[in-house]
Amino acid sequence: MLRNRATLGEYQKKRKPNGKETPVGEPVPNYYPAVIDEDLFRAAQEARVENLACGRGRKGNDIANLFVGIANCFYCEKPLRFHSNGNAKSLVCSAVLETQGCHRFRWTYRDFELSFLAVAKQHGLPRLQEAIASLERANETDAYAHRIELMLALRKNVSGLTVAMAGTSPPPNDIPAPIGRDHPRRFVEVKFFGGAQQTGFPLPPPAPERVKQLNPVQLIQAFTISARIELACGVGDLSGIDRRHR
Repeated sequence: MLRNRATLGEYQKKRKPNGKETPVGEPVPNYYPAVIDEDLFRAAQEARVENLACGRGRKGNDIANLFVGIANCFYCEKPLRFHSNGNAKSLVCSAVLETQGCHRFRWTYRDFELSFLAVAKQHGLPRLQEAIASLERANETDAYAHRIELMLALRKNVSGLTVAMAGTSPPPNDIPAPIGRDHPRRFVEVKFFGGAQQTGFPLPPPAPERVKQLNPVQLIQAFTISARIELACGVGDLSGIDRRHR
C-alpha cells in the first residue's frame, strides 16, 4: 500500500499474460477519490527508501547491490537476491535459492548493473540521470556516498523492475539442475514514475584487444636467446645479428 499510487486516485489498467500482471498504457489520474496528497505520498517513499538503504548500517566499503527491495522475478514475481559465491556475484530469484521452483538462471551482478544503468541514463528521470553521472565521475574514496545517492534515486524514480533471467520463454530446468548464468536471451523491464515502461538487454561484450605480432629476430636480440632456441623459433638467416646475441 505504501507504494501503490491508487492512494493518490490513479488507476492503472493491467493485463495478465501467462498469469503475470503487466501495466497497459498510462495511468489515469483522479480515477478514484484520493486518500492522501502527492506531498505525503512522496514523503512516505523517501522514508521507506532511507530505511531500506541506510537503516541496517554500513556494511563494507561498497553498496554491493543497488536493487534491494525493488527487483523482482519476471516469471514468479518473487524478489531477486544478491548471491555471492566467492568472486561470482549474481542476482537470482529467491524461489530458486529456496528450492521452491522457478527457472534456475542468474545474471552476473556487474553486467546487470551496467545494463540497467544504460537504460536509466537514456530514459530515466533527470534526478536519476544526475545520480548516475555523479557516480561515474566519482573517485574510489567517494564511491560509497555516490552509490547510496544512486540507491535512493532508484527507489524514488523506479515504480517497477522485473528481470527475465532466460527470456520470455525459458527452457525447462529441473530443480536439481545447476543454476545457469547469463542466458543470452535475458532482459530487464523497468517502469519509471511518470514514464513509460522500457526494456533493457545485456550490453555487448567489449571487443578483444588485438594481439601484437612479435618478430622472432627482435626477440632474440632483446633477450639474447641461444642458438638452440633460435632454431626452435624457426629463424632462418641470422648472419646479420651480432654474435653476442646468437
